[in-house]
Amino acid sequence: MSVPGGGPGPVGHPATRGIMEPNESTCRICGGRVRAFFDFGRQPLSDHFPTEEEVDQEFFFRLAAGMCAECTMVQLLEEVPRDRMFRYDYPYRSSGSEYMREHFRDTARRLIETELGGPDPFCVEIGSNDGVMLRTVRDAGISTWAWSPPAHSPRCPGRRGCRCGPRSSRRPPRVR
Repeated sequence: MSVPGGGPGPVGHPATRGIMEPNESTCRICGGRVRAFFDFGRQPLSDHFPTEEEVDQEFFFRLAAGMCAECTMVQLLEEVPRDRMFRYDYPYRSSGSEYMREHFRDTARRLIETELGGPDPFCVEIGSNDGVMLRTVRDAGISTWAWSPPAHSPRCPGRRGCRCGPRSSRRPPRVR
């Protein structure tokens, strides 16, 4: 089983026998050598549940963690393409759990008390998901900017009153 852009299927599948995965990659931070220290093998996306007709086209990626020999940054050896990870129907919502909502409210309150007390506070959250933390910051009267790849999703923080960065760019624009 070979999937366009996703490589062979799961470990143990006949298509993967004899395949050796590279044990190194290049660090995304400093360009140094990243060496694998833990490898789960090829995995499907955890939030995608293919129909019977889609099973043969299921996307797999190598889930292996490594550490850079230069800067010691721990990272995955293989990145899942953005369009595979953050689809229109991206299912994960931080606010879907009362425990997560409470955690992000507490985190926001702590940031408001310790970091956002200046004359013109501004909070940018990278990976804001559905904006659960930024809503608390915004409700305290502080200007916010949400930066999250699934910005096109119906659950985007921008649809809940938080300014939101575009999905197509890798960096947020200058906001001041």
